[in-house]
Formats: sequence, C-alpha cells, structure tokens
Amino acid sequence: MIASVVFGMGLTAVAEKANALDPWCNPSYCPPTPGYPGSGETSREEDYGDTNRLVAGVVSCDSPVQERYAAVLAAYLADPIYARVAYYEQSPRGEFHAMYTGIAELNGRLAYESWIITDPSSSVPIAPNPVPGFECRR
Repeated sequence: MIASVVFGMGLTAVAEKANALDPWCNPSYCPPTPGYPGSGETSREEDYGDTNRLVAGVVSCDSPVQERYAAVLAAYLADPIYARVAYYEQSPRGEFHAMYTGIAELNGRLAYESWIITDPSSSVPIAPNPVPGFECRR
C-alpha cells in the first residue's frame, strides 16, 4: 500500500513537471497555460480556417501588380511564423489566396487572386507575380 501511494505521488510530480515544460499540453488531461497561442481544443494543433485570406490596402482591382503584391505580402507577414507555415501546408498547391476588401467599385463584393508561397519562413515568402489565370477575379 505504501508503495502504491509513493508511486502515485511520483506520477503526479512527473505530470506537473511535464505541464510546466509543455504549454501545448492537451487540456483534456491538463490545464491550459494562459497566453499560449493555441485554441485549447487539441494538443499542438490550431485551426487557421479557410485558406482564403482577407487583404486590405488595394484601392482598385485594376491597381498595379506592385500595389497588390505589397498588400498581399503585408497580410502574409502579419501572421506569426507558425501560422504562415501552417497556412502554407494547408493551402492547395502552396498558394496564398487573397480576397481584397474595401474596393469601392465592387460595392462590398470581394476581388480575389492567388499568389505562390515560395518559402513561408523567408523574409520575402511570396513570389512577386499572381498565379496566371487567377488574376483579380470579380
């Protein structure tokens, strides 16, 4: 009986130490750590939603490609590195699907196009040209 009590106390100490070292611990069997960047639903996973992303900063669908590229690059780089990598892994063909918001000529509808992600961890992770055949659809 004494051995089982000592063994149980040892397991509790190990679990507490693991929780302190691993803030991504599954909340179904350990408490979540405040401020950790997970949803608290599953261990080491996060739902980044649909692979279409809203992008602001484009005035017109006929804006020069450099203006659209700057807005897309800023939107992609605004995410932390783990989110960029997850987006890259989840998106079909490694493309960044930009949905432009706030274009007055579209009366609230979205224009969208796709860009190739070259390296999600790079300082310039997106190729500077939209994917052919997908340029600023309305």
